[in-house]
Amino acid sequence: LLFYGIIVVSAILLFKKSSNEVSVSVNNIQSTMNRYNNGETAAKCSYKDCHVEEFCMISEDLNNMIANINTHIANEYQLKIAQKTAEYQALQAEVNPHFLYNTLGMFITLNRIGEKRSLERSIISLSHLFRYTCEHNSDSTIDKEFSFISDYLALQKTRYEDRLVYKIYMEPGVENFTIPKLLIQPLVENAIIHSLEPSAEPIDILVSAVTTENKNGFHFIIISVINTGLPFMKDAQSHKRVGLTTIKDRLEIYNKNAFLTISGGIGKPTKCYIIIPTKMIGETK
Repeated sequence: LLFYGIIVVSAILLFKKSSNEVSVSVNNIQSTMNRYNNGETAAKCSYKDCHVEEFCMISEDLNNMIANINTHIANEYQLKIAQKTAEYQALQAEVNPHFLYNTLGMFITLNRIGEKRSLERSIISLSHLFRYTCEHNSDSTIDKEFSFISDYLALQKTRYEDRLVYKIYMEPGVENFTIPKLLIQPLVENAIIHSLEPSAEPIDILVSAVTTENKNGFHFIIISVINTGLPFMKDAQSHKRVGLTTIKDRLEIYNKNAFLTISGGIGKPTKCYIIIPTKMIGETK
């Protein structure tokens, strides 16, 4: 009886030990899968926590699978960036001839009426625009983007004269903040094409970039394009406006928490806001 008792106790202890090793190994694997599923892409399963050879093999396979998935996601991400960049370049190629045609017609008019100084300024502004668009990079800064917008609106001001009033404001300190290149221009272009051109009324355009902070401690940069021209009717006009979908897609690639919002309506100014979260209070840049 004593012998059988010792055997039973030993069997129970061995079963508990084996069960504990299996439980620890399974929990380790499950924990790794949960962490990865919650967005921790660098999660790895530790071999030290696996006490069973078979589970060590499963852990190794899991780590290899995570690495392969991460590589696949990175490749798809780069492909998506390249695709959206190509789409935007195609969009620009489609828009630029119309703008260039009108601008060259304006140059001819300025030359004929003897406005040599205005003609010279306009030619310089146009050269700045094309020098900027021809630079082979996908990112820029708010300062460079606003310089581009300034030259663009200066040309439009020469064309529309008193019908267009514009102001550009950039809060000190945001000049070197990096954003996708030509992100703001479609919003300004839409203000000209849809709010100014179809109407005989003058409009004001305000372009600004400021920082703000919410009650939870998040810092944001808000880039706004506001115009007082013809109202923006969301359902009727969204599909006609240049580059809105492209802006949203590029923002999603640039920062998944950034977004574009547009509001307006009859009797209201059209307000376009690009909102980009930057950091929490106390967080280093």
